[in-house]
Formats: sequence, structure tokens, C-alpha cells
Amino acid sequence: MISVNSSVQHIASGLGASLGGFLITESADGKMEHFGTVGWIAATATLVSLWLAGRIRVMDQAPTSAEKMSLIAAAEASADVGEPLLDAGDM
Repeated sequence: MISVNSSVQHIASGLGASLGGFLITESADGKMEHFGTVGWIAATATLVSLWLAGRIRVMDQAPTSAEKMSLIAAAEASADVGEPLLDAGDM
């Protein structure tokens, strides 16, 4: 799950930098134009992200028996010696 989070962060950073690069231009006298617009977009994106993060809720629910069985099957499939790594009573 950490690698998915990292991937999403890197993609968002790349898209943000690309969007900023497309929006910011240089005028004939050498001044940067639309820099403030990029700042407003970044501030808005930050506020939307904070709002979305506030909507995340933690579930305090024990795994169902089907989830337990899939964990046991995955552990047994990865065992080289054929012995189960997990017992149904361990969960």
C-alpha cells in the first residue's frame, strides 16, 4: 500500500509541475506571466485535499471469515515445504 501511495504522490507532483509549466509564460520583456494563477490553483488544490482527507474514516471491523480463509490460502500457497504457515485457530 505504501508503494501505491508513493506512486500517486509522484504522479500528482509530475502533473502539477507540468500544469504549472504550461500556464506560466514569459512576456516579451522577460517577466513571468500567470504565476499568480498557478499559486491560486495550488492553494485550491491544497484546500480540496484537506477536505478530502477529513472525510477519511477508520473502520474498526474484524476481518470476515472469507478474508481469513484467503489469508490462509495465500500463506499456504507461498510455503515451500507444504506446511501451512497459518492455522485457522491463529486468527
